[in-house]
Amino acid sequence: MDMKFGFGFQKSDASGKWKFRFSGKQLVAVIVVILLSFASYAAFVNVYGKVILNRSPYRGVIKEIGRHWVDRLSGDSDDYYVTIETEDGAVIKRFIPMHVIVSYGIRVGDCVVKGKGLMNHPRVAEKEAP
Repeated sequence: MDMKFGFGFQKSDASGKWKFRFSGKQLVAVIVVILLSFASYAAFVNVYGKVILNRSPYRGVIKEIGRHWVDRLSGDSDDYYVTIETEDGAVIKRFIPMHVIVSYGIRVGDCVVKGKGLMNHPRVAEKEAP
């Protein structure tokens, strides 16, 4: 028994319009649509979750710079995470675009300060770390 699966556009003979067609079992089509919907939702939450997380101000010493595995899977190659030890001893993880890390010269061991707001980027502090 030969089963063919596929997606594509077909021109309808009766109306002459192009229509999206799926050849195969309906269950497979439903599963594919659900998986594509979940993947797009997960990418949306990943990108905007990082933006909302980074709106709060902080000051501290950078302990680690790296890439998160979710960003590698989603193709978001610009965001790196930094682990920061704040002045009160708490350890936080924030996401910073790579162009900000390079343009401001942020390295491990630097004391960084970020002001309140979504578009404020962390900068290397003028004074030494506490």
